[in-house]
Amino acid sequence: HALLRRPGKLFVGGLSFDTNEDTLAEAFGKYGAIEKVDVIRDRESGNSRGFGFVKFENVEDAKDMYTMDIAIGENLFITN
Repeated sequence: HALLRRPGKLFVGGLSFDTNEDTLAEAFGKYGAIEKVDVIRDRESGNSRGFGFVKFENVEDAKDMYTMDIAIGENLFITN
């Protein structure tokens, strides 16, 4: 689910370790214009840590995530 403490910015967890910024932006870009996408990576290995952030240009688009299930990886959840 999504909680908007920072308007327009969502925490995305449960990502496949193969998920990168492009695939995350592609998945969420269907629901509105994306300002920024970050997949958090391990500093030493450079591998994804399984979570990231998506910032929508329009806060209302991010709020719409409350009612949507986005299929990225097996155990995706979104919050902020």
